[in-house]
Amino acid sequence: MATADLPLPGVTSLAPPGLGWRALAIASLIAACNLGNGMWEPLALWPYGLAILAWFVAERRRGTPAPGNARRDAIVCAALAALSQLPFAFQPMAPMYNTLATVAPWRLATTLGTLGALALCWLAWRDRPDDAPRRDALLPALLMLGFAARLAAILASPRPHIDVWYGHQDAIAQLVHGLNPFATPAHDIYNGGLPYKGLPGYTYPPANLYWFWGAIQLYGDSRYALLVVEAAGVAALWWRVVRRHPARAAVEGLLVLFYLRPSAPFGIEQAWTEPLIFGTAALLLAFQHVGDGWLAILLGALVSLKQYLVPLGNLATLGRRPVRVLVGGALVGLATLAPFLVWNARALIEANTLQSRIPYLDYNLSFNSGLQHWLGWHLPPVPFAAAAMLVGFAYPWWRAHRGRPLGARVWAWNASVFLVTFALTQAFYNEHYFVLGLMLLSVAADGAPGRPTTA
Repeated sequence: MATADLPLPGVTSLAPPGLGWRALAIASLIAACNLGNGMWEPLALWPYGLAILAWFVAERRRGTPAPGNARRDAIVCAALAALSQLPFAFQPMAPMYNTLATVAPWRLATTLGTLGALALCWLAWRDRPDDAPRRDALLPALLMLGFAARLAAILASPRPHIDVWYGHQDAIAQLVHGLNPFATPAHDIYNGGLPYKGLPGYTYPPANLYWFWGAIQLYGDSRYALLVVEAAGVAALWWRVVRRHPARAAVEGLLVLFYLRPSAPFGIEQAWTEPLIFGTAALLLAFQHVGDGWLAILLGALVSLKQYLVPLGNLATLGRRPVRVLVGGALVGLATLAPFLVWNARALIEANTLQSRIPYLDYNLSFNSGLQHWLGWHLPPVPFAAAAMLVGFAYPWWRAHRGRPLGARVWAWNASVFLVTFALTQAFYNEHYFVLGLMLLSVAADGAPGRPTTA
């Protein structure tokens, strides 16, 4: 094993302080999602608010010159990973899995995940450099456990009752038969039970179809693309970034906290595309310093996956020639759109702007939804989100133009922007999953190999 792969002995961490607060923020947002599956639940606003508070306390501490305590941070992160799963290992059935044929694999995974996280906590308490081989064996085992739990959710729920899954499946079937999925209305599986009448067509950007085509042709289910890309991103993140992180033990605890959270297989089962988004973002972080060409390709592949990802174009500032990276990423994104723009541009635009035209869905988990429930009014989500996304995109470029680029801190900036934006607009489980992923990536980015962060 290379020296760079070994955890640093002793209590001094070269990473920015505040890891404990970041772990608390991630664990609190996970708890909020667990309480209501990312749907409206007044009780969930308490851990949600704590997550926001803890995150910004951590950001405030980022400028503190004093080093962190690596051993304490590692114990806190691993303990939170265990505590986030412990209640679910003993209850008869988790609310997010009440439609599955069986929850036995899920209960087994949460029980073993709890034990594995406690083992990480014990290794952190011992704080011995010769424990590196044990950690190297334990982490892959825990990650494979998370993968198995997700796979079990797919197998136990072959046809989830959600329009997202049917949309992916139908879109590929329509393409096979020569139909344009963006111009072919989707069938309403809820029989008019939603506040909007049907879907004009496939409402996700075309880039998703390239991934789902292979998964459906090989295995008959789009969710296998989510499963594999997310796992590839997690594996690359651990192998190329986390093992070399100056606060390795703590970040490994956060990785377990994120990947083994009890609601994670639920997100895969429901076919939301955020696991695909996170996996691509993790690959971008893991390979961001290989070269500007690869950075542009991965950036274009990432931003083209969903409408709200446009602000992540600020990740181009990580390159040596940021403007070239941005242009290259834009060309990659345009290439994913081009066939469908030529086929029927109007249908593509109408289907992909549906979110801006539907009524406000007050059963989402956000503080804006709380305003609607308690006061009878809410912030207009589209104008507010558009303004926030514009600021989110522009600020890192403004810093770079002034010769003070954010560097690796751009990941934390993005996590902060999306955390506040979704809290004040509209967010379901999948949007919260995306924010959790950005939080984890921002912590890992502080120790990623490459050019140092500029303050």
